[in-house]
Amino acid sequence: MRTFLLLLLCLVLWKPLPAQSEFKNQVSLYLGLQQHLVADRQASPLHYQGILPAIGLDFSHKQKRGLFQIEATVAGGAFDASAYSGRTVDYGEVEVHLEGKILRGGIAFRYLRRVQKSHSLRTYLGLGLQQRIDYPGAEPYVGLIALSSIPLVARIEKNGPRNQLLYAQLGYALGGVFTRLPWWHTSIALPGESSQFNAFYRNNTQWVWGTQLAALDFRMGYQHQLGLRWRVGAQYDMSFLQHSKPQQLQIFNQHLKLQFTRLF
Repeated sequence: MRTFLLLLLCLVLWKPLPAQSEFKNQVSLYLGLQQHLVADRQASPLHYQGILPAIGLDFSHKQKRGLFQIEATVAGGAFDASAYSGRTVDYGEVEVHLEGKILRGGIAFRYLRRVQKSHSLRTYLGLGLQQRIDYPGAEPYVGLIALSSIPLVARIEKNGPRNQLLYAQLGYALGGVFTRLPWWHTSIALPGESSQFNAFYRNNTQWVWGTQLAALDFRMGYQHQLGLRWRVGAQYDMSFLQHSKPQQLQIFNQHLKLQFTRLF
């Protein structure tokens, strides 16, 4: 009788956890490596490259017909001239080392509206606002940029068996505010400006639209369900940026990362 009453009490008090499809929020931690390649004719005739450890955090919230995303990433590491790594070039009183470090950071906000849904496939289309800074730590400042952009974003998600998830996402910048050192400058510093950050933005900040700037981001990934609230997965990211004035700049970055996701 005691056992029966105990079971009855458990049934009354027990509240079932929601099914996986009912979770509206997820937070993901990313750990990975980036390959960063830069050709910046304005700063150097040489190509620069680096393999950068990276960490990121992502939050997404699903609505009935929409998807909201917040994402932040930081990466940094060695950044060297691919042809003459380790050498030093003398420019009069200035010595330029062909090896150094770079720090990269970015944050993005996106809202995507679902435009198509079937039993296992969902398609989204929307806009975003993202900020990106690539900061090499020393002269000749190859690939030094800051970009605040508005990307057009498309995303496809497909559910697999056992709550597995496949997805791909593509973004292209419609325009924004772009900062890059002018051709006559070999230093970030400006007379009368004590902050390098302020001096950088005062040097050569401009509005860019359409064909003035090409900035593309692509990602695809896979998530595998572990229990009710956890997922693990892998994601591949690729980005390409090109700006031609006053001299050609091309930046290619690819990023392979592991992700650990909590649903709630």
